[in-house]
This record gives sequence, structure tokens and C-alpha cells, in this order.
Amino acid sequence: MGRVSQEKFERAPSTAFPLPIILQRFWIAIVAFTVLAWGISAFCWRILHLRYPYTWPLDPRQFSFGDFTIFAGCFPQLPHFPEVCGQHIAYPAPAAMIYQLFYLLPSPLHMFLGTGLGIFLIAAFFFARALIRRGIASSTAWAFTGTVLACAYPILFVMDRANIEVFLWLLVALGVWAYMRGGWALAATLFGVAASMKFYPAVFLGLLLAKKRYKEFFFGIFIVILTTVLSLWILGPTIQIANTEISRGLHSFGAGYISKIQAAGLGFDHSLFSIIKASVSDRDYHVYATLYFPLAALAGVVLFFWRICRLPRINQVLALTIAAVLLPPISYEYTLIHLYIPWALLTLYAVGSGDASRNFIRIPGVGFCFACFTFLLTPQSYFIVHSIRFTGQLKALVLVALFVAALRYPFEEATQQQEIST
Repeated sequence: MGRVSQEKFERAPSTAFPLPIILQRFWIAIVAFTVLAWGISAFCWRILHLRYPYTWPLDPRQFSFGDFTIFAGCFPQLPHFPEVCGQHIAYPAPAAMIYQLFYLLPSPLHMFLGTGLGIFLIAAFFFARALIRRGIASSTAWAFTGTVLACAYPILFVMDRANIEVFLWLLVALGVWAYMRGGWALAATLFGVAASMKFYPAVFLGLLLAKKRYKEFFFGIFIVILTTVLSLWILGPTIQIANTEISRGLHSFGAGYISKIQAAGLGFDHSLFSIIKASVSDRDYHVYATLYFPLAALAGVVLFFWRICRLPRINQVLALTIAAVLLPPISYEYTLIHLYIPWALLTLYAVGSGDASRNFIRIPGVGFCFACFTFLLTPQSYFIVHSIRFTGQLKALVLVALFVAALRYPFEEATQQQEIST
């Protein structure tokens, strides 16, 4: 099995070399799958004159930014926000604060979209620079990164919805970066803030637990509590009232989206629980959810201590990212943006996995992982039967396969102290 030396990550070679063949194939595949999806969408819309869902993602009428504009009548309402529209907020208090911040600015939607787009562009810039530092030709690095960004369906989806997931991704990505560089306290802080906005990023605190950084692990939990309490205090008028109203909104969301089936949204839901919804015909899935929650949590804990905590760091990041987007009872396609974090690590790992002549050394599992990424990070909008999409459930199965690969094929680094800097 090929090992990536520290020098290959930190010192650029004297001469540039092309992308490894596995990344060239991935490059071609994402372009082909993206063109196929948009081509089918255009054919259904322009030639067959069909309507949604056959026209997704091409039909511009679908770009409504609804996850942001739905709160236009709620902000700013401090310090009486919960009394005015708390029941409509399906987010914990720290996430509500992000919306509050943007609605205090002129042109809130444009500022939100501009900030989100800027985050992804800056991330792409630093990733391309990382490829160049590792010896990839400058033109190739920029073209490859630009193509991946242009074909990034999860980014298109999160921008289409104007969803707050952009900021969770930023926090988690920076947290993983800090973790890979040994910045345990910074990683704990970033993971903790992300977990306070939506609970599932808490799984990334497992990275610290696997390193036996117990002080930082509990510090991350403290950050979750502190950020939540401070946000409730700011929302007001009291912490208790704000918590009651926010909890009411979260309960309403669970009753409407977890316990009930949303026919239009099911095709965009890649959670493991969505397979149950698609397989079992029922009007209320509350009983199923009641059983699913403890079983999914137990399975996650067992797998973590049995296998994940013993794996190399890249595998840990990959496995925990999949758990974060697969195990929640509802997980729409904007959460797939988190897959770009382990994808970036695995891409840099593949670039560094070469012999003295810069020939890519075949590493078991790498090709399979990139095949899964190809399916997960492109539209796949054409799996429709009787006007019902089931792309989400197919992606859930691919996520399971990718998770198994993360557990089975260790992507060893030269030393556990190595820092992958981007």
C-alpha cells in the first residue's frame, strides 16, 4: 500500500507533473454526468414540454432561495423575536442568529448569496494552490478545480435554497483543517459552534476523542452549550422564553418533516431513514422515527469505538462526514457539500501517492471512493418513476457503500503527526 510522505505534502517538486490517472478519470466522469443531467433536463423541458421534477435542475423557476426568504417577515425582531415568529424557525438559536445578522444588512438575500459564493470561491482558490504546491501544473490545477466547482451540484443546491448549511460547511472545513495541523483547541471551538447551529456536526468532535484529546473534546461540548445560551440570551426577551419558542419550532419541524412524508422532498433526502419512508407506506412515521433514533445512535457509537477511532485520519474524516449526512432522520442534498472536505483530503493524498518518477501508485479503495464521489457530487436528477424522484435513496445507498470503503481501506499516512496543510 502506498504511503504519502510528509515531504510530498509540504515541498513542491522542481518540475510540474500531470494529475494522477485516477483523478483524470474522476475529472472526465463528473463532466459527463453533469452534462447528461442537464441535457436530459433541457430535453424534457424544451422538447417534451414536461414540468418539475423532469426539468430539475435546469428550469430557472426552481431557483427560489426559499430557505432564506421564508424568514423575511421575522427579522429583525430583537429582543422579541421568539414571540413573533419562533414557531416558524426550525433551527437552534445560534443558527437563527446568522439569519438575524444578514437581515440587519441592506439587501439581505444578495448579501447572503454573495457571502456563500465567496466562501466557495476562496476555498477553491486555496485548494488549487495546494495542488500546485504538490507539483501539479498550474494550468491543470486551476482547470481541474474550476471544473469541480462548476459541476458541484451540492453547491448549486445549497445556493438555490440559500440554506444556512454554507456556514456549517465553513466551520467544519476550518475545523478539519485545524485538526490536521494539530490545532486541537481551535478545532474543538469550530466543531462546537457548528454543532450548536445544527446538532449533527457534533460527530466531528469524535476526531478529538480518537486522538485522546479529552480536554479539547469536552471543551468543544462546552462551546456548544455556551454558544446556545448566549444566542438564546440575545434573542430574548429571556433565555427561558427564547428556548421555549425555539424548541416549539424544532418540534413542529420534526412533526412535519420527520414523522410525515414529503413527496416532493423525498427525492432530495439521502438520509438512511428516507429509505424506510420510501419502502413503507404509512401516513405517520413517528413510531419508526422513535425506533430509528436510538438504533442509529447506538450503531454510530459502536462503529466509532470498534473501528473508526483506529483508522488513519483521512478515513476518520471520511467516515464521520458520511455519518453526519447519512444518519440524521432527514438530510437534504445541500448537506452533501460536506463531502468536499474528505474528497479534498483524498485528492491531495492521491496526488502525493506517486513513486520517484511521479507515477501514481495504485492504492486499494481510492478508485472506488472517487467513483462514489462522482455519483454523489453530480445532479443525478433523472431517476424518476411516475413523477416521483428516488435519487435521494440511491445516494443513501452509495453513501453506505462509501462508508464501508472508509472502514475497509485504510489510507495510511507516513506518520500520525504529519500535517496536511492547504
